[in-house]
Amino acid sequence: MKKYILSILTGIILAACVDTNITPYGQTTEEDYWQTKSEVSQVVTRAYNAMASADIVNRLIVWGSFRSDELLLSTEVPATNGTRQALSQIKTANIETTNMFNRWGAFYSVINHCNLVIDLANDVIDRDPDYTKGDCQLDIAQMKALRALCYFYLVRTFRDVPYITESYRKSSQEMSVPQSAPSVVLQACIDDLEAAADDIYDAQNFALSNWRSRGYLNRDAVYSILADIYLWRASVTLGSNPTQAYQDYQRCVDYADLVINSKNEYHASTIHGGQTQDEENLYPALSTIDNYYTDLFVIQNAEESIFELEYSGNNTALINSFYSYAGTNYAYGFMQSPSLFGSFGTGNDQYVFINSYDTRRKFVYYNSSTTDEFYKVAKMISESIVTNSDPTSYNKPREAGLTSFQHNWIVYRMTDVMLMKAEALTELADHEGNEEKLREAFDIVKAVNDRALYQGSGVKELDFANYSSVDGMESLVMGERLRELCFEGKRWFDLLRMNYRNNAKQGINTNYDAILADQDVLIENDANMLAMMARTAEASNALISKMKTEPYLYLPIEEDEMKLNTSLKQNPVYSSNNQFNRND
Repeated sequence: MKKYILSILTGIILAACVDTNITPYGQTTEEDYWQTKSEVSQVVTRAYNAMASADIVNRLIVWGSFRSDELLLSTEVPATNGTRQALSQIKTANIETTNMFNRWGAFYSVINHCNLVIDLANDVIDRDPDYTKGDCQLDIAQMKALRALCYFYLVRTFRDVPYITESYRKSSQEMSVPQSAPSVVLQACIDDLEAAADDIYDAQNFALSNWRSRGYLNRDAVYSILADIYLWRASVTLGSNPTQAYQDYQRCVDYADLVINSKNEYHASTIHGGQTQDEENLYPALSTIDNYYTDLFVIQNAEESIFELEYSGNNTALINSFYSYAGTNYAYGFMQSPSLFGSFGTGNDQYVFINSYDTRRKFVYYNSSTTDEFYKVAKMISESIVTNSDPTSYNKPREAGLTSFQHNWIVYRMTDVMLMKAEALTELADHEGNEEKLREAFDIVKAVNDRALYQGSGVKELDFANYSSVDGMESLVMGERLRELCFEGKRWFDLLRMNYRNNAKQGINTNYDAILADQDVLIENDANMLAMMARTAEASNALISKMKTEPYLYLPIEEDEMKLNTSLKQNPVYSSNNQFNRND
C-alpha cells in the first residue's frame, strides 16, 4: 500500500484501492489541514517548486530542444552512462518504452498540486477570516494557469494524455483514466487561461517585488501561454478546419499584442517616469545590446522576461548537467550544439546565423582554433558574455563554477512572444494576400535581429526584399526563433508546427479530435521538416526513414505507466513489440 500512496504523491496515475485519506504532504488526516491562508499558500508554493524540479526542467530541455537539430549528444560522457544511453535512444529514434524521459509523472504531480488548491481553497474562506475571496480567486487563477501550462507541454510531447481536473486525496479514488483527444485538452486549457486572466496578478501592478514578479504567473504570462496555444492549434488544424485556424492565428496576434503593449507601457510609465514611447524604438522594454545577456541570464528576472522557474541556490543538477558538467568526473555536459552554430551565411540548411556580427554566436563555444572545440552551450551557463564587442573575434565566455551555478529557466520572454506574433502574421498574410501583414512580421523579426547585431562598421541589417514572399518570411521567422531562443526548449515544438502547417498546405490533414491509437490512417510527416530536423544527425537518412508518420513525433508512454493505468492506449508505433499493448 505504501508503494501506491508514494506513487500518487509523485503524480503517477494508478489503479490502486485503499481507504486512506492523504494530503499533499502525506499526512493521514485531512480535517486538520486546509484551515488557514498560509496553508493554502504553502501548497501554491509547492506547486511552483515542483514545476522547477530537476524532473521537469530536464524534460523541458530533452523534449523541447534535444529532439531537434539544435543539440547533439556529447561524446565526452562515457557510453555506459545511463542518462547518455537514454538520450542516445531519443536522438536516433530508437526509443524504448522504458526510457526515463518518457515519464510524465512529474508533470502530473504539479497538476495534482494545482487541482488540490482549485478543489479545496474555497473552503478556507469560511475557516480563516484573513483569507478573502480575492485571495482565493488569485490562488485558483494561478493554479489553473500552471495546470494549463503543464498540459500544453504534455500534449506537445505525447499528444494523447489523460486530462485530470480532480485532485487525488484518497488512494481509494479511481485512477485509471483514459487519454483525451488533444483538441479537448487544449480547449480546456484555453478556457481555464481566459478565465484566470480576470483574477490573476496584473503584471504591471504587481503586488510582489523582486523575483516574484517573474516567478509567479501573472497576466502577461497567461496571455503568453494563450498566444502559444493558439499558434500551435492553428498550425495543427490549418488543413482540417482552416476557418478556426485563421481565427486562432488572429487570437495569437491579439494576445501577443497585449503582452508587448503591457511591457512597453510599463517601461514608459515606470522606468522613464511617464514618458511616452520612443517612436523610433517600438520595443523599449527589450534590453539593449550592451546588457541583454547579463540582464536575462546572469542577473535574471529582466524587464523583458515574463515567466521564469526560479532558483535561489545551486542549480547544478538541472541545466548545468546537460549543458556544462554531467558529473564531477565529466567536464562536459550530456549535450552540445552542432557545428552549424559556429559558421554563418545564407541558406538555412547549412547555417544558423546569417551575419558574422550576430553577438548570439557567443552563446556557443565555436572557435575551431582552440583545444576546447566541442561547441559547448554557453547560454544560461556562462557568468559573463560581452554582447557589445565584436563577435568575429573569439572570446570564450566565463563559465560558472559548480558552486555558484544558479541560473533560472526562462519559460517565456518578450522576444519569444514577438516572434510568435510574426509567425501568426505570416500565415494571416498568406491567407489574406496581405503584404502589409508580411511587412509587419518582417519588422518584428528585424527588431529582434537588430538588437543582437554588433554596432560596428560593415554590419548589414536584414532587408525585406530578401524575404518578401510567404515562404521566405516563414523561413526567416523560423530561423530567427532558432537564433534567439536556442537551447531554451522551443525548437522541437517550432519544428512540429512547421510540420503540420506544411502538411496542411499539401492537403494532408491530421485528426486532432481522436487519439492516435484509434485512428486507422497515420499521416506522413512533411519531408522539409524531417530534413531540417535530421540535418545535424550522424545518419540523417536513417533518421528520416524512421520518422515517416505522425506518431513518431511523439514519445511513447513509459512502460510502468501502462502497467498502472489500464485505460491507457500506447502510441501505435511503439505497440508491436510492447507486451503492455492495450490497443486491441
